[in-house]
Amino acid sequence: MDTALKVSNLLGNEPHSGKTWYVRLVAVGEGYGVNDCLTNTGSGPMVEVYDMDYMHTERGQFTGGRWYVEDVKGGDPGRGMALDFGVPAWRMDASATRKMMEWLEVVA
Repeated sequence: MDTALKVSNLLGNEPHSGKTWYVRLVAVGEGYGVNDCLTNTGSGPMVEVYDMDYMHTERGQFTGGRWYVEDVKGGDPGRGMALDFGVPAWRMDASATRKMMEWLEVVA
């Protein structure tokens, strides 16, 4: 079972408004990627983000957003996060980013 959090962007007029994200913690030694076929052999846990509007997998559609937790913790939650610059709707707003970062402080 995943260690995961569901967070949603606030409603508004932007392409990413109201979108719900599945944020998954990938511990060292855990699988990730398509069918979890890769193993996190890095120096720390990672976080990956899925778009729950497109349920291509049980987690949703992978956005391409995957980072080491320490890198995410060093960011500015007030700016939100671009998950894929080629998809305007794949932007986590400041509210959702802040919730994700608070959750990471507890679980990672």
